Amino acid sequence: MSEPTGSNMGVRGRVSVVIPTKDRLPLLTEALESLQRQGYADWEAIVVDDGSRDGTLARLREWEAADPRIRCVVREGEPTGGNRCRNLGFAASTGEYLVFLDDDDAFSPNCLQERVRRMEARPELDFGVFPHQHFLERPGDMQRVWPAEPDRDDIERYLRVDIPWQTAGAIWRRTALVALGPWDEALPCWQDWDFYMRALARGTRYQCFPDGPCFFHRVQTSARVAVSVKKRGPAQLRGVERAVASGQRYLEENGGLTSRRRLLLARLHLSVGEQLREQGLREESFAVWRRCRERRLVSEAQYREGQLFLTVWRTRLARGALRRYLALRWRE
Repeated sequence: MSEPTGSNMGVRGRVSVVIPTKDRLPLLTEALESLQRQGYADWEAIVVDDGSRDGTLARLREWEAADPRIRCVVREGEPTGGNRCRNLGFAASTGEYLVFLDDDDAFSPNCLQERVRRMEARPELDFGVFPHQHFLERPGDMQRVWPAEPDRDDIERYLRVDIPWQTAGAIWRRTALVALGPWDEALPCWQDWDFYMRALARGTRYQCFPDGPCFFHRVQTSARVAVSVKKRGPAQLRGVERAVASGQRYLEENGGLTSRRRLLLARLHLSVGEQLREQGLREESFAVWRRCRERRLVSEAQYREGQLFLTVWRTRLARGALRRYLALRWRE
């Protein structure tokens, strides 16, 4: 990422909250209201509109006039998407600290104050990670808190798609984001996965604060229905493969590609291949698995086992038997 350039209107806050949005005005309203309720007032919100047609831009202009801490950036040209908006928001921001908030999530009232306090006490950290609490329609309607877990191999958790934290669960120092570089704007999915795999592979310094303040992460609403990896379309699956290949490159460049992680990367390739097979894209499915071999993630024997799995995929009994066999053979 590069430092912001040009003039910046409005009030400069010590914490910049970057919010991509498109056509979700009621949810964005809740997110901004949760920010305005913060006990910590030294913030700025950079809301990047990705081409909304539901009145979002007009409402944002009203917010700007009423609260100079809120600023709107309009995404123009290509590409579109969350990562493009995050990069534009960062370029327009001024804060020493940054949080990337999705437009359907929300902060608890003491969230920013406590995060800044923890980061001030640990000046060597590049970012800090904090818990989140799920909710359906309004914060507090679900009680389970997902803690940020210390002393875990977070790289391997990402490789298992056991995502350690949500996007807004992290607070970053600006200097660390500049060093890390921008979000990958070409990815249609797995954007957070790619961003944090790059950060972790490069040894970015961070700490999980399991007792820190929560933010609220929305799940399974009429406005946002979570889509599982199993329901991704072909274009998204190609994006997943691209992210996985980038993850391998990050690990190789930084000496972190162990035999265990090779196996986890291979499993991700086979998962993409299986999902393409399920959607009738047989040749593309096999091509993904060939690229896994070309990337030297599997032995020749493992390659043949995976190829056999994709070959017999249409036969349910054989597929189930091979799945159990691979689970035993490909143990970590």
